[in-house]
Amino acid sequence: MKVVLINSPIYNRLESEVAGNEYLPPFGLGYLATKIQQKNWDVIILDSIQLGLNVSQVIQELYNIKPDIICINIFSVNIPVVKNILESYKLNAKLIVGGQCSKFIYKDIIKWHTDNDLIVIIGEGDLIICDVIEDIVSEDPLFQSETRIVYQVDNASKYFPSNINILPLNRELLNEYFVVNYYGLKEKSIITSRGCIYNCAFCGAAKSLNEKSKIRLKEKAVIANEISDLITEDPTVQCIRVLDDLFLRSPNSIRDATEIFSMFNLSWRAMAHIKTFENASEELLIQMKKSGCIELFIGIESGSDKIRKMINKLGTIDEIKYTSEKILKCGIDIKGYFIFGFPLESQCDMEMSLEVATSIYRNSLNLDGNFRTSVFQFRPYHGTALFNKFVEPQFELNYQENQRLSTLLDRGNFNIQTKNYSECDDNVLYEFIYKTSKLGGQYD
Repeated sequence: MKVVLINSPIYNRLESEVAGNEYLPPFGLGYLATKIQQKNWDVIILDSIQLGLNVSQVIQELYNIKPDIICINIFSVNIPVVKNILESYKLNAKLIVGGQCSKFIYKDIIKWHTDNDLIVIIGEGDLIICDVIEDIVSEDPLFQSETRIVYQVDNASKYFPSNINILPLNRELLNEYFVVNYYGLKEKSIITSRGCIYNCAFCGAAKSLNEKSKIRLKEKAVIANEISDLITEDPTVQCIRVLDDLFLRSPNSIRDATEIFSMFNLSWRAMAHIKTFENASEELLIQMKKSGCIELFIGIESGSDKIRKMINKLGTIDEIKYTSEKILKCGIDIKGYFIFGFPLESQCDMEMSLEVATSIYRNSLNLDGNFRTSVFQFRPYHGTALFNKFVEPQFELNYQENQRLSTLLDRGNFNIQTKNYSECDDNVLYEFIYKTSKLGGQYD
């Protein structure tokens, strides 16, 4: 049995993709590959982002490998790309598609004109993937025809991975290379939880969209062992990046994180919500800094109360400014994420976002921590509250790289958009994105 798992390209174009120091390993495929490997099957991950493969090159690689099974992830932004790959491959193989958006578009996926049988897995595939490959799934599918099957894995399924502490991950299958991060440190990433406690209207992980799933957290000892294994395998690791939103979710979790990383001589960076630090003392943040924390990734998104209410973003503007100052004062840097171009967003709303970003940045100049920004144009993801309210269902979305933003910001992998949903014209929208992105540069 020969199995290929594809980390799918974002664009359907000729030039290669290079993610640079923002590259993140496809951990979801890594868990699947590890389970498949335990069957003693031949499995590889074809990571088109890591390898810089375009669509044509991915298809050619498949012809070279001639797999029995092709598994591929799918995202809202690259549905036509995945469709193109699977419809273009003409040799015999079982096709398996999975991804967050699949639960909202599976009725379209099963209509694709592939020469092979096609299976869609909605939900987490860790425990069902091998049974799907062997065609021995012991639960009824959500849909089945002669050449199409759709399986749904949720809380009610025996295949739902309720205990993520015991899921094996062979990182060698990820073909990892070092990412040299913003600080010039050799960095590797980990994931410590699944699910989300927040309900952001623009996010596919929002808790209201995943009511048939549940929050799962790795235990401290499991996380510590994973980090220990990483540095045992390669002692040159200098920094760990925690990719999930729930590693830092409360003062108690901050204490746990501090305890974990105090075991190692490493720097670390993590995602966090502004409300995480609402009741965190300055002493607790100082301890977190001492444990090696150098930067927090915080989704601020908007400085407009109107927009924040619309997108279900917790935390007031005053809380954002106060908490940011508290973090920066302790010498921990902040990377603040902002989104411009939300539906109904006016120029006044955009000015408020720029003002918040500018205020935090200027304040940081007198504090021990530094502030930088990462700015995106809004794009709708299938199933989200904003998608359901503002995207016309009769029109097929055309996600494309925004060449103008790529010229301004030089990061094509992330400048993906469908259209400008705001109340401002493109020139105004792009100017706010550019100015907010350049805080700390020419706009300081």
